Amino acid sequence: MKRLQRFLFVCLLATWTSPAAGQEAAVRTADVYPQGAWVTLEAPAHPEMEVDLPLSFEEDSLRVTGERTRILSVDTSRIQRTGWIFPALADLESRIRKTRSEVDRLEARGASLQQTAKHLQDNVPSSWKPQDLVAFLETGAKRREQAEREIRENARALEKAKAELSRLEQELSGKLPPEPEAATRVRIKTSGGGVIRIRAWTQQASWSTRYSLDLAGKTGLVTFSQEAVVQQKTGLDWNGELVLHTVQPRRSLVAPQLSPLVADFRRPQERNDGVAMMMKEAAAPEKVAEETLTDLNLKVRGRTPGDGTLARIFVNRFAFPAETGVVAIPALDREAWLTAEIKSLDRPLLSGTADLYLDGMPSGKTFIETSGRGETLKLAFGKVPLVTAVIEEAVPLEGTTWGRGKLEKAFTLSVTNGMGTPTNVRLLDRVPVSAQEKIRIEVLALDPRPSRQDDRGILTWDLKLAPGETRKLTVKYRLTYPADQRIIFR
Repeated sequence: MKRLQRFLFVCLLATWTSPAAGQEAAVRTADVYPQGAWVTLEAPAHPEMEVDLPLSFEEDSLRVTGERTRILSVDTSRIQRTGWIFPALADLESRIRKTRSEVDRLEARGASLQQTAKHLQDNVPSSWKPQDLVAFLETGAKRREQAEREIRENARALEKAKAELSRLEQELSGKLPPEPEAATRVRIKTSGGGVIRIRAWTQQASWSTRYSLDLAGKTGLVTFSQEAVVQQKTGLDWNGELVLHTVQPRRSLVAPQLSPLVADFRRPQERNDGVAMMMKEAAAPEKVAEETLTDLNLKVRGRTPGDGTLARIFVNRFAFPAETGVVAIPALDREAWLTAEIKSLDRPLLSGTADLYLDGMPSGKTFIETSGRGETLKLAFGKVPLVTAVIEEAVPLEGTTWGRGKLEKAFTLSVTNGMGTPTNVRLLDRVPVSAQEKIRIEVLALDPRPSRQDDRGILTWDLKLAPGETRKLTVKYRLTYPADQRIIFR
C-alpha cells in the first residue's frame, strides 16, 4: 500500500513540474494591414510552458510579455509535428477521416461481394438428384443476381466516396499554411500566475473595404453600408477584436538624410546599359505606400477563419445627401446614366468595391477611390434607357473638309426624353485640345452654346426636356497642322 502511495505521489509531482508541452494559445487581438498582421496570442501562465505556433508566424518577430506574471526566460526552436492538425482545420480533417473510413468500408464490402459471387459459380456436386438440382439452380440464380446488383451499387457508392475524399483532401491542401508539419516551439519560464501574451507577425493576412450603396430615388439620400473583407491563413481562428489599418507598418527605419543635388550633362547610354537598367527596374520589388503618422484604423469584432476563407465583418452604416441627375454622353453610350453627386464628404472614405442599389434593387457595381473629408464623390447608379442621346457626323454641303494640313469636322447631337415627365438632362461632349504648338484648333460652331466648357475641351449642356421632346445640337471645329505630319486623337 505504501509503495502504491509513493508511486502516485511521484506521478503527481511529475505532472506539476513537467512543462505544459504543446499548449494551445488563443488569439486575443490582431492588427491587420493591407498585407500582413501583428497577432497577439494569450495563454494561462505556467512555471514552465511550451506553445507551438504554425510557421505562418515569423519566428524572429516573436515578443513575449506577461500580465500578473514575470517572464524569466524565452527560447524558440523549430520542430516537426507530423500529422499536426491546426485548430482552424479540425472540422475539415474530421470530415476527411470519416470519408476515408467510408472508402475503406466500401472497399472491404466490395471484396466480400466479389468472393460471394465467386462461390456462387462453383460446380454442382454430381451426386445431386435432378429435383434438388433444379431448386438449387433457381435459388442460385436469384442469389447471383442479387450479388451482382449489390456489387454494382457498392461500386457506385465507392466511386462517389473516393471523389468526395479527393475533393476534401484538395480543399485541405489549399487551406494549409506554409510547411504545415513544422512549427515554432516557444519555451517560456514564468514566475507567478496570470497570463502570457505572444505577439508575432504574419504575412498570411490581408483586408480590404467593401461597400453597399443604396440611393433613394425620391430623396437623393445615399446610404452606405461598410464592411471589412478579412482573409488570413495562419492555421488559427481569430475571434475577437480586430484593428484594421490602412497603411503598412515600416519593418525598418533609418534617419532621414538629404543628398546633394548635382547638375551634370546627360551622357548617352549604350544599348547594353539600357538593357541592364530595364532588367534592374524589372527586378525591383513593387513599392508599397508606407506611413504610420497618418494611419487610419478601424476597430471591429468578428470571427475570421484561419483557413483562408473570406470573412465579411460589418464596420459602419452612414448616409450622405446627394444631388441626383440624368447624364447623357453619346460618345460613350446611347443610353443616359442616373448619377448622384455628394458635394462634401463629412468623413474619409477608403477605397473599395461597392455594390450599387436603387431603391433597394441591384443596379450594378463600381469602385470607390480613396476620398478625403470635404471632397466631392460622383457615382453612377445605372442606366436610364428612356433618355437617349446619339451623335452623328455631318456631311459637308460643298467643298472638302480635309486635306494636307487641314481637318474640319461637324457633328449633330440628338437627345430625347422618352419619359412621361419633364426631365433635366446634362449632356456632355468634347472638342479636341492641342498637345503641340503646331496644332491649331478653331471651334467654328457650338449651337446652342454650352452651359460650361473647361480647359480640357469638355462641353456641358444643362437641358430641360419635356416628355417626348428631342433636342438637336451642333458642334463644329477645324484643325490646322504641318502638312508633313499626321494627326491622331487619343
